[in-house]
Amino acid sequence: MARVNRPHLPQGKMAEHPLMVQLIHRRVALGWTQEQLAKATGFSQASIDSWERGVREPNITRFTRLASVLGFIPLLEKEIK
Repeated sequence: MARVNRPHLPQGKMAEHPLMVQLIHRRVALGWTQEQLAKATGFSQASIDSWERGVREPNITRFTRLASVLGFIPLLEKEIK
């Protein structure tokens, strides 16, 4: 049986930073897996997973690269409410 490549939401603890949470939702809305995002950005899947689980945070250069690849425009907290 072939493995189905589904978008992956981190299990357990998820990043708490609002911008990282928005990036996770954007990735999933595009139907991308962490592996696909890793290939598109040049980052490792392990790094993306640790950022999404809130274990580590990407530096501003890496965050900007993630946002650019995902076509992400962050919503400010006041815009979300």
